[in-house]
Amino acid sequence: MGGPLIQKEASACSQTRPVRFFAALGALVFVASAQAIDFGARPDAAEWKLRRSTLECRLSQPIPFFGEAVFRKNAGESPEFVLQSNQRLLSGDASLSLQAPPWRETIEPILLASVPVQSGADPVRLSETMADRILEGLLEGLVPVFDRLPSMSRSGHTRVSLVPVNFRAAYGDYRECLGGLLPSSFAQAARTRINYPGGGYEIDDAARARLDVLLQHLSLVKDVKAIYIDGYSDDTGRRPQNLELSKQRAQAVVDYLVGKGVDAKLVTMRYYGSRYPVARGRSAAARAENRRVTVRVERG
Repeated sequence: MGGPLIQKEASACSQTRPVRFFAALGALVFVASAQAIDFGARPDAAEWKLRRSTLECRLSQPIPFFGEAVFRKNAGESPEFVLQSNQRLLSGDASLSLQAPPWRETIEPILLASVPVQSGADPVRLSETMADRILEGLLEGLVPVFDRLPSMSRSGHTRVSLVPVNFRAAYGDYRECLGGLLPSSFAQAARTRINYPGGGYEIDDAARARLDVLLQHLSLVKDVKAIYIDGYSDDTGRRPQNLELSKQRAQAVVDYLVGKGVDAKLVTMRYYGSRYPVARGRSAAARAENRRVTVRVERG
């Protein structure tokens, strides 16, 4: 995950492109009067789309006349699967299974779980563990099926299938995108804290890495209103010395950010010595917590 990869993905930010799909020959929605309404793309029209940036990776399959199945991971957050719908589904429970596609030898369906369904635009939202099970099934060429989704249909339920056609190539691009995500979200980076292992004020490699992540986020937004940089010390020295040390720590961070292109007019620097400790006591661990500089970014 080096510089060239970050730059490549930043240039593709917020672009959506199809990833290997057959010519669009239409899609089918199968309706059986006594059974569930069945939604799913036709195999020769199935499509996987990848949207990538350093802040989000989103791999999705449109489901004609229903919505979209989405695997996504945002910077600093856990991956998830979301089934999005423009149909009116009801709250309740549905079953999730893996089944063989029509062109493969029939196998018994593999029941994965009973999943909760909520009314609204995102009726099914699954955490990383279940999302991984669905991904594994698609990689094996199996069809994930959400059955008995509560709905307003005559039968009272709906069935949605994902199509594994062309999934492997799309998944490879998705994994590449994951490797280029920033390690934190903007909200996390906007509350950056740097601690000092000793009594100095120099910025070490770990601190530079955290500040560099913040700088990448700042390069992607245009509405930063203010950046507050506050320096602190522990209580081992005299107050005048502690105050001066906290000032030096804050100034070192200011100099680093401004030296990397941050507008100095946005920066407000403050320093407090040993006041406002975040950890009480005189232990080594408590004092290490209190030797810090905090960076807080406000957007307009």
